[in-house]
Amino acid sequence: IVYKTEQMQKSLIILLTILASITQGISQDLQIPKSLKVNEAQFSLNNVERNGFAIMVNGDSKTILKSFESFLEDAYKLETKYKSHQLIGEELMNTAISDKHVGLYSYVNESGAGNELRFFLNFGTDIYVNSGAYPAESEKAKEILKAFVKQFYSTKINEEIAETNDDLKDDLKDLSKLKGSIQDELKDKAKAEKKIAKSEEKIAKA
Repeated sequence: IVYKTEQMQKSLIILLTILASITQGISQDLQIPKSLKVNEAQFSLNNVERNGFAIMVNGDSKTILKSFESFLEDAYKLETKYKSHQLIGEELMNTAISDKHVGLYSYVNESGAGNELRFFLNFGTDIYVNSGAYPAESEKAKEILKAFVKQFYSTKINEEIAETNDDLKDDLKDLSKLKGSIQDELKDKAKAEKKIAKSEEKIAKA
């Protein structure tokens, strides 16, 4: 397609710039890791070192925890409370996790390396799930964290795509209006050229 006006060329450049910035914004904002790794270690929980599980998550701390709260409720029917920047659940029961009642704690540790979601399961005040004593429950804890992070990123991607689609619709509407305006200008120009041609013919005859 040959664009005959400078205005049309500028408009196309502007649109392409907008599309490029939107696409680049999605990839920069999401920062999705290539692999998901759960780390088991001793982490601080209410100023005491406890065995727990952790996974890196790119996102706002409160959003991560509130999303995790919803995930635990929807996927495992575990009711937790958000209190003092922690998720807390007591006397929870789900045989997919354990045949015993469990306690649950979770919080986000913020550091220069990123946000780390830490997750603890216990069978009493000082009995925390670990791979040595409770291998089945430990594997389930890791599975829960990985499944949550996958869903978290999937939801985030869908939200970004929806937002991008809205932006694209607005840009396409603007472009359509611009095309209509330029087409009107080209028609006016064509009419003017015809008038000039007729005038030149009359002059030539004269």
